[in-house]
Amino acid sequence: MDDETDTGGAERAFEALRAEVAALRQAVEGQAAADYALTLGEIVKEQQAIGARLAAIESHPALAMTPEGYSERLSAAVDRMRRTSDRELRDAKEELGAAVRRVEHLAGKMHTRDEQRRWLARPQPVAS
Repeated sequence: MDDETDTGGAERAFEALRAEVAALRQAVEGQAAADYALTLGEIVKEQQAIGARLAAIESHPALAMTPEGYSERLSAAVDRMRRTSDRELRDAKEELGAAVRRVEHLAGKMHTRDEQRRWLARPQPVAS
């Protein structure tokens, strides 16, 4: 009877396992397969956009420039700025000089007017 009891317990366990596997199979088959098509399409679009941005970066002239070339362009820009500022400074000095000359001229005129007023205010000697 022990053999019969052992056999019956194993059969029940095997049947329980079979039922559990069948239930799992139904659950898995009942699930819809995930649709990755939209996600993959978005990934492709994003990769294309990244590719376009990388192409724009790679074609930028700054990447083709060597340190020596950059140094030369920087020196040329500094020279242009220096020439411009020298010219502006020279022009400002000329304008200031012209303004000083005008002020000196006006001051001279005022001095002359004062002299004339003093002359006119003095009594004139009478000729005999």
